[in-house]
This record gives sequence, structure tokens and C-alpha cells, in this order.
Amino acid sequence: MTDKVMVGLALVWIGLMIGDFLGGLSRPLVVLNYVIWAIFVADFAIKLAVAPKKLRFLRNHWITAISLVLPAFRVLRVFQALSALRSLSLVRI
Repeated sequence: MTDKVMVGLALVWIGLMIGDFLGGLSRPLVVLNYVIWAIFVADFAIKLAVAPKKLRFLRNHWITAISLVLPAFRVLRVFQALSALRSLSLVRI
């Protein structure tokens, strides 16, 4: 029922990801990028919760699961960069 909407969001998200890799996005587009990603995560979580055989669902949709987890690692890189900046400021002191 939501397939057409999700395909449209996927196309917008791909465009945002390409724009982010090529030169960065403005703040509103970054927020839109995370909102679309959160919609994908929520959609996958609902489908997983409703699936009668969850392990089979994960085996059949493993690429989707990986593609949803990978952007989370990007968020973790931001935290690592902040930590590195903090440690650099301590070294200068």
C-alpha cells in the first residue's frame, strides 16, 4: 500500500545522498535526509514486527536491513570527529 510513496522517497533520498557526497547539503536538506531515513527505518520496523516469521523476513530483506544500518554509522563518525576535536584541544593545553 505504501510502495509508491516509499519509491518516491527513495528517489529523493538518493538525490540527497549524492548531493551530500558531492558538496554537502544545507541544514534543511540534512534534516530532510534524516527524516526520510527515519521513515524508512520505521517502515522496515513495522514490517518486521508484523511478519509472522521474523528470521525469514530478515533473510529475505537483508539488503534493506544493511542499507538502513549504514547511514547510522555515518552519524557515529560525527561523534568520533567531535571526540577527536576535543582530544586535540586537550593536547594543545
